[in-house]
Amino acid sequence: MELDERRAKIIEQLAAAQAAHAEYEATTLNGVYDQQWADWYAEYLLAHGWNDLFSQSWAADSLTAALRQADAAHRATAPQQRWHEFYAAQFVPS
Repeated sequence: MELDERRAKIIEQLAAAQAAHAEYEATTLNGVYDQQWADWYAEYLLAHGWNDLFSQSWAADSLTAALRQADAAHRATAPQQRWHEFYAAQFVPS
C-alpha cells in the first residue's frame, strides 16, 4: 500500500472513530467531554482494523500515547489544519 493510500485510510478510520465517539459522548456520557478520549479511540481503532494499515501491531496503550502525542503536536503547531490529516501525517510520515 502506498503512503498516500495509507494516509487516506487512516483519515477514514479517524473520521469513523470521531463519529462513533461523538455518539458515545452524547448518549453514554450524556454530553460530558470524555477526558479519556484517547483510550476510547485506541480501543475503537484497534477493533476496526487499525493494525491492518501498519507493518507493526499497535497495542492499546502505545496507540493511546501516540494519539495524545499527535493531539499535543497538532494543537501546538498546526491547529488550523484538519486534525485527521495532521494525525495521519504523524502516523505515516512522508
